[in-house]
Amino acid sequence: EYPDSAVTAIDVSRASLAYAERQCAAIGVRAVRFLHLDLHRVADLQEPFASPRVRGESSAAHPGSGRCLIFGV
Repeated sequence: EYPDSAVTAIDVSRASLAYAERQCAAIGVRAVRFLHLDLHRVADLQEPFASPRVRGESSAAHPGSGRCLIFGV
């Protein structure tokens, strides 16, 4: 639907990244960059994110909620 979009997947867990890579490959999604990185260090990338989103239990903004949106990245 969005052929020119770029997706960056970030996770502190190498196992989760490997799983995500396998899932993307299984459905033919190729335009994803996978980075092993703690989300608290995302600013170290020094690049803008048009629509940053966090999904998971380690959300510092809403612990345990499983979802939050990062602003200011």
